[in-house]
Amino acid sequence: MNGTFVYHHLKIAPVFYEAVVSGKKKFEIRVNDRNFLEGDHLVLREFEDGEYTGNEVEVLVTYIPDFPLPGNYVVMGIAPVEGTLDLNQADLLTITDWFNGYVAKYYDSNPDNVKKRMPQQHKDLIDRILEAQGVLDREESQ
Repeated sequence: MNGTFVYHHLKIAPVFYEAVVSGKKKFEIRVNDRNFLEGDHLVLREFEDGEYTGNEVEVLVTYIPDFPLPGNYVVMGIAPVEGTLDLNQADLLTITDWFNGYVAKYYDSNPDNVKKRMPQQHKDLIDRILEAQGVLDREESQ
């Protein structure tokens, strides 16, 4: 691995997106127009009928074979990035609705009191969701 990594945001067709998310597809074949390196992150954004669907998944480039392919193509071994969640906009809205209802039902409306009195497993879940969406840094959640 190269010590530093780059995020590459790439389109992916639904059939391939589903195969990556399910864990069945563990490789990506692309034109190497970005100088992909082991250790880079690919943010695969589902793209259908000329637009993004809102679904995306982040994977780590774990292996690139050391042999040239025709047409400047590259084969990359990929693996899910630890700690990321695959959430689309509908998932986020559902979680937000659940959380708002949870807070309203079980706690007063003071946000400081909510997290203090919330069971630890619920705090951890909320922090993981916020962290996966880039809202919360790992250091902040501890």
